[in-house]
Amino acid sequence: MIKAIDTKYKGYYFRSRLEARWAVFFDELGLEYQYEPEGFEIDNGEWYLPDFFIPHFNSWVEIKPTVDK
Repeated sequence: MIKAIDTKYKGYYFRSRLEARWAVFFDELGLEYQYEPEGFEIDNGEWYLPDFFIPHFNSWVEIKPTVDK
């Protein structure tokens, strides 16, 4: 398993470089985002914290890496 590297960008501490790269991408597009603004209890009782909320689309974005096997 690859260990994520915490990364600071524009005052946020992202849990991984990949998440920070997506924040840079959103900024380049001029797309407002919120990083981990709130979490939710899902159906099985577990807690879920999505990575980004994009107000323009009223949508949540979850970032996951792909790993070649």
